[in-house]
Order: sequence, then structure tokens, then C-alpha cells
Amino acid sequence: MRIDSINRASAVYQSQVTPTVSSTTATPKDEAVFSDHALTVSHAYKAAKDAPDMRSELVNSIKEQVQAGTYGVSTDDVSSKIASLFNVEN
Repeated sequence: MRIDSINRASAVYQSQVTPTVSSTTATPKDEAVFSDHALTVSHAYKAAKDAPDMRSELVNSIKEQVQAGTYGVSTDDVSSKIASLFNVEN
């Protein structure tokens, strides 16, 4: 029995094995790209959030009227504002 022939056969199989290539490149980092509209909305939201409450005097005045029972709204005013939401002329 010849052992040399086994070595030759294993050499054939070893030559067919492809070497693995190690990846040394860094994976790209995730990025987020926002549209101009999204940036505008973000800036507007931040400005509105940071703005002082200018209507606090009006709110407090109406709150006092409601608590006193003297607050009243004209039905004509309410109906015209509702109609304006739906682009209906009075």
C-alpha cells in the first residue's frame, strides 16, 4: 500500500479550497437626510415652543368671565368662523 498517493490526492483537494478574504473595510455609518420642508417645520416648531405665551392676559380674562358666568359669544361670530373654515360665504 502506498501512502504517497494519498498525499497527492489531498493536495488536489487543498488546491480547490478558496481562501477566505477578511474584510477590513469599515462599514459605512447610517445617515439621515431631511427635506427642506421637514427642516422648516422643525424650525417653526422650535420657535413656537420657545416663544413666550403672549395671550396669557386674554386667556386669564376669559377664564375669569367663565368662572363669573358673564362670558358670552355671539352666535353670528361662531357661525361665520365655522363657515370660513369651509370657505362658505355668509
